[in-house]
Amino acid sequence: MTNLPATHAHLRLPEFPKVLEPRREWLEANVRPAWLLRAVESQSIQEGDSFLGGNAPYLPEGEAWPTCPHCTREMGFVMQVNLAPFVGVLKFVQPGTFQFWNCWYCLPSGDAYADARQLRTHSKSYRADFISYGSSSHLARWYVGKALSLGTAHGAEQNYSGPILLSPEPYLSLPHPFDDGLDGWDSEEIDVYWEVSDQYWNRETISQVGGYPSWMQDGTTPRDPTTGEPTAFALALGTGDTGVIWGDTGFYYFFASNNGDLSEPFVLEQTT
Repeated sequence: MTNLPATHAHLRLPEFPKVLEPRREWLEANVRPAWLLRAVESQSIQEGDSFLGGNAPYLPEGEAWPTCPHCTREMGFVMQVNLAPFVGVLKFVQPGTFQFWNCWYCLPSGDAYADARQLRTHSKSYRADFISYGSSSHLARWYVGKALSLGTAHGAEQNYSGPILLSPEPYLSLPHPFDDGLDGWDSEEIDVYWEVSDQYWNRETISQVGGYPSWMQDGTTPRDPTTGEPTAFALALGTGDTGVIWGDTGFYYFFASNNGDLSEPFVLEQTT
C-alpha cells in the first residue's frame, strides 16, 4: 500500500484467506485513507475543532441564523466539520468549513432510502463569501477558505444538544461489497470478504470523512445531475455513539462534485 499518507502509514489490512488472494492486489490498490469522527465528551470546544450540536456554530459577521423555508421556524444546528486537516489527502476537499442544519418539525416524507433531492424543495441564496443551500427540512453551508471561528451562542429551539467533540481517527477504508468494483466477484469471494473486512465498515460510528460509504443498506453513489459524472463521497453523519437519528431516515451521506464543491451537496439518507 504505497498510496497512504503519513497519518495512515502505520495501519495494516487484515490477512486475506486463500480464496481472496487473487483479489489482494486490487484491494491494496483501492484502499482509501479516511477518518472516523468519534464522538467525545468535552468540557469545551476550541477553534478548529469539528463538533456536533450546541448553539455556537461559525457564522460570518452579519449572517442571520437560518430559518426553515417551509415552516419559518429557526432551524437547529446539527454539526460543523473543519475539513482543512484533510486537504491534500482527500483530493476533492477544499479548505473550508461544512455545516449541517435541520428542521426537526419538517421531517422528510417518502422512502426511507432515497436521494434527498427527490424529497425536498430547493432554494439557494448567493453571497460573496459562501453559498447556502436550503430546503424545507435541511440546510448545508459550505464556507470555502474561511478560518474556523466559533460564533456567538444562539439558543434556537431546535438546536441539537451538545456540543460534542468530533475527534478524527485515521482508519483504512476498503470498498464495500456493494461497490461496483466487486461486481465480477463470485458468491464465495463476496461471503468471505464480508467476514474478513467487517471491521473496516464502521457500523457503530458511521460519521466519517473520506473513504468509502459504510452503507446501512444497498448503496448507490449519486451522479452530478448537471454533468452526469459520479460524485465523490465526502462525509457521513449519524452514529450510534452520538444518537443522531432522524426517525426512519437515520443516516446521511454527503457527496461532492469532482471539483470539491460542497455548496450543493448530493445527499443520500438511509435507515438501519
